[in-house]
Amino acid sequence: MDAMTQSILVPIDIAAVLTGLAAGDPSCETCSAFVRHDLLPSPLRPSIETTLHAVMPQRVVVHVHCVETIAQACLSDASERLTAPLAGLDWAFVPYVRRAYRWRGQWPSFCAARPMSWCSESMAW
Repeated sequence: MDAMTQSILVPIDIAAVLTGLAAGDPSCETCSAFVRHDLLPSPLRPSIETTLHAVMPQRVVVHVHCVETIAQACLSDASERLTAPLAGLDWAFVPYVRRAYRWRGQWPSFCAARPMSWCSESMAW
């Protein structure tokens, strides 16, 4: 698919995903059950990160896959290494978990350590 001429974003029902997460619905792991085919008929499916992005209240989330960033993120002291270069920015290091659905039990403690700009009440699942 050509991202310059066709949409590569898959619309989902975010409210249904959040409700499903709160209820422990395993279909939240892939979010395929929440695709809004009425908005965009497409064979595309949600990315592996869809659940994580669905719970973030920010309108825009910068999510990178560049080699240097991944190399830094894999280090055991990644968060500490990123503190100085990102000083002054509202940022958070989200530890990697293969599926964000499995990270849901850790989200409340993650949010407790951050300002409310990072975590809304709807995210406390």
